[in-house]
Amino acid sequence: MHEGIDLSAYQHANGGSIDYAAVKASGRSFAIVKVSDGLNTTVNPYSSQDISGFQGVGMQVAAYHFFQPNISGVDQATACLTVAQGLPVMLDAETGDPSLEVEQLRAFVATIQAANRKLLDYTNQSWFEVIGLLGDSILMADPSVTSPPPGFDAWQYAWQGIVPGITGYVDLDRWLDDISYQTFFGIHSVPSFMEVLMPVSDPNFAVRFLYRFCLHREVDPVGEAHYVGVLNQGGSLDSVMASLQDSPEGQAVIAAERKSLGLV
Repeated sequence: MHEGIDLSAYQHANGGSIDYAAVKASGRSFAIVKVSDGLNTTVNPYSSQDISGFQGVGMQVAAYHFFQPNISGVDQATACLTVAQGLPVMLDAETGDPSLEVEQLRAFVATIQAANRKLLDYTNQSWFEVIGLLGDSILMADPSVTSPPPGFDAWQYAWQGIVPGITGYVDLDRWLDDISYQTFFGIHSVPSFMEVLMPVSDPNFAVRFLYRFCLHREVDPVGEAHYVGVLNQGGSLDSVMASLQDSPEGQAVIAAERKSLGLV
């Protein structure tokens, strides 16, 4: 099992900060950070700070999106991807009538998966009975039970948890299945394609290579410092490459390449 948290701007009440090292030292191995809500991509102004902070202490990190009814699932997923920084995504769907939202939820999931991102369903028993499994893994959000039903990969077991390093309450999560945990967070038991192609013996060289490969330019000092830090804390080359490709600059490069190849 793996212990973790999910959080939003609420955990930064009055502009408070998080001691990421203390969170990890408390036994937490993953954090799921809110990055978007409907079409709102600035709902959590601390998301980038928290993602970098948790990655910096070696925790697994995912982004989460709060789904709003009566809004295109494709549009919501597209908004989420602009701020998810190449991370796997948790879909928090709990507002509205699930029977009326299922098609837009499926559209959201398809858009996320088309971008090669793993997706975790955040649901409760009543929603699950209507929509079933949509993504790659599923989390039961219900602190009232002693354990989730069979088939759930993770469980949100407290809504008012206390964790060192965080002021106030925070949601507590437990990932029950190790295989789905590794799959969702992209923890490779064997080297990935990029790591076989270019072993990370020199993180600075690796980052410079990926900037040329993904963005067709030399790395800037800020970008180099950030991604070298990610690699030094155990991040993968694949995650760095995904982050660069998902950035506005990376998407512009991909669009230009597609145009030059006559694909658009």
